[in-house]
Amino acid sequence: MVGGSGVPGTALKFRGTTLETPFNPPPAVSSREQALRTRIDDAARNLRQDPDRLDLALELAEAYRAAGDPRETLRTVDRFYRKGAHTPELIVLKADAERLTGNPSGGLGLLEEHAGLVASLARAWTTRGRCRLDLGEATAAIEAMETAVSLDPESGEAHYALGIALSRSERAPEAEGAYKAALRFNPNLVKAQINLGILYDRLGRKTDAIQALRTATATHPDRPEGHANLGALYAELGRRDEALTSLRRALDLDPRSSEAHLNLALLHLNERRLEEAAEAIRRARHLAPDDARILYYSAILALRRGLHEEAIRTFDEFLATAPGDPSALYHLGLAHLRGGNPDRAIEVFTKLTELHPAHQKAHFYLGVAMDQNGLGEQARKAYRVASRLERGL
Repeated sequence: MVGGSGVPGTALKFRGTTLETPFNPPPAVSSREQALRTRIDDAARNLRQDPDRLDLALELAEAYRAAGDPRETLRTVDRFYRKGAHTPELIVLKADAERLTGNPSGGLGLLEEHAGLVASLARAWTTRGRCRLDLGEATAAIEAMETAVSLDPESGEAHYALGIALSRSERAPEAEGAYKAALRFNPNLVKAQINLGILYDRLGRKTDAIQALRTATATHPDRPEGHANLGALYAELGRRDEALTSLRRALDLDPRSSEAHLNLALLHLNERRLEEAAEAIRRARHLAPDDARILYYSAILALRRGLHEEAIRTFDEFLATAPGDPSALYHLGLAHLRGGNPDRAIEVFTKLTELHPAHQKAHFYLGVAMDQNGLGEQARKAYRVASRLERGL
């Protein structure tokens, strides 16, 4: 299920995002980004002057990776790999770049092909674990990342990657320990600090979450993810002014942050500021057209604005990606009902009650739709079921 219920009159759920991939620098030039650009320019110039030196190619590939550009990383190492330069460092870089460009199977296959060569590298096991995680193999991912930690117990990155896998497997206490270990060995690993805050939020430890995210934004003020997640948390807690400040700061740093635009839209939605919400959700959808959450909230917004046809189209589009989602079905039924089509509302609410028999509001609005369609006796039966569910019977 995506987000909260979105029932009119109730709060919408704000979203935090666990960091799993390298940071992709925003257009605004920060000191960190400037340093990365300088590093890339220097490495590229050195490689142009001596194009056959593997060490220079590896330095350029590492610079691209640090800058969040896996395609350039892959392009740089591929040239040498095809020429037979099968060093452990190059294989790991290539496997990670394959994963980050959407080919985790290719990355995993590469590591397995050269297993003997990379077996002693913690980074290779971390990359193997990330590939497994991307393929939905959580148990194998955790095993690989635990091997990485055993090979290099003081690697912040290895502990951080293990934390992600444990969190994805709903092993929150162990994930917390892994993130804390990552920060103990690398206090500047801001992504671990942010993920720790998100983990606390999901566990309901709001005070700890705020403290963790405040630490992230204080130590790394130029990283938009910290501000975006802190803004989402403030918004969820009803701290509007602080939420706006954090979300706007995130967008100042990275205008391409679909997450910040989405959370800004939810803030405006909860305040019934529908035009501001529409602009924010439009930007989020433009930046991340395949994000199902943004699609869902676009439909919620259309319903709130009384744009029933648009809401119906968008909910149908969302349900193609998440068939049977109860919140989407419920709001699709409302859109048909409010749009003057009780027949379709009856179909949707009937499906919802079959899939989720304890959904009290679905039974109630099924009764409303039947009433509108002149089906008085059936409507009364639906109302009776809704009443029993409301009383917990």
